[in-house]
Amino acid sequence: MLALSTAYFTLRDVDPSGDEIVRGTLDLGLSALELDYRVTAAQMKEIRPFLTRDELRVVSVHHPFPRRPELSPLDAHVDRARLSAVDEDERRAAVRIGTETLARAADVGAGAVVLHLGDVELGDEIDPRELSRFVRAGKRETGEYEDLRARVAARRRSRAPSHVDAVLRSLDRLAEEAVRRDVCLGLENRYHPEQIPDRDELTTIFRELAGAPLGYWHDTGHAASLVALGFLEQPTELAEAFQARLLGLHLHDAIGLDDHKAPGQGEVDFAALASLSAAETRLVLEVHPPAAPQAVREATGVLADAGFAVIGAAAHPGTRPHRDRAEAPEDRVQPPGPPRD
Repeated sequence: MLALSTAYFTLRDVDPSGDEIVRGTLDLGLSALELDYRVTAAQMKEIRPFLTRDELRVVSVHHPFPRRPELSPLDAHVDRARLSAVDEDERRAAVRIGTETLARAADVGAGAVVLHLGDVELGDEIDPRELSRFVRAGKRETGEYEDLRARVAARRRSRAPSHVDAVLRSLDRLAEEAVRRDVCLGLENRYHPEQIPDRDELTTIFRELAGAPLGYWHDTGHAASLVALGFLEQPTELAEAFQARLLGLHLHDAIGLDDHKAPGQGEVDFAALASLSAAETRLVLEVHPPAAPQAVREATGVLADAGFAVIGAAAHPGTRPHRDRAEAPEDRVQPPGPPRD
């Protein structure tokens, strides 16, 4: 079953009501949602009756949830508290916010929470976002660009260990709560090169927290961005590497750095990704305005033609990440071991 991210409604100039979000989703031919981090508690209160009547289901929640009322939709995910923070007060605050998201997800029957893990602090003298400006200016093949890309990569490698350790301690705590709530944590690939996780960091996390309810959540636009910036060889690289743990997909089209387009409006090879997806993989259409409603309606057909099972029963909320091999006992969801902090 294909779900729609509420971002298609919550990124508009005027906050929609919860009723408008639901009726807009149903009008687009979809009956499942991912609740994004821009949804407020007031909107959620209006959405809830539709869940109670089984007119709609929630397959995932995007952390942090819900949006605090004093924040605008554009400010809702400013990383004020990061799971990767080396400052303990900030990191513990991030864990508390994550715990609240898990409780809310369990309350609405969502079996997965999508997490942003934070970033590696590179220092004021290196601005990794300058890489995007080079690409947009058509200077991707210049020596100046490659020099900056190499410096960003080297600084990231040297400073990553302390941030990855912070992520491990944060996830250790959240995993304990996730087991209690019967929710899986989806670790999402990110858009910018300084953001966590990269391939090696995912490998470390899954090894160090073996048995925890963790899966990989693949975002098509984020992968396209890192290919355009020269930090991935090809867009399905991470999905292939972690196919056995593929919990969910954010499906949207992209042209280089410009993403969140309706599938069929860009350059993403959805067929290549569909071949890596299993029946229980959560599929979330994460299209942003100003995509036209008709383009969103047609996206279902585009994804079906690519090989995705977009029609039919969605995974049960308790479904584990897909395995393409027999599970060893240590791979199964178990309560985490002694806390790291």
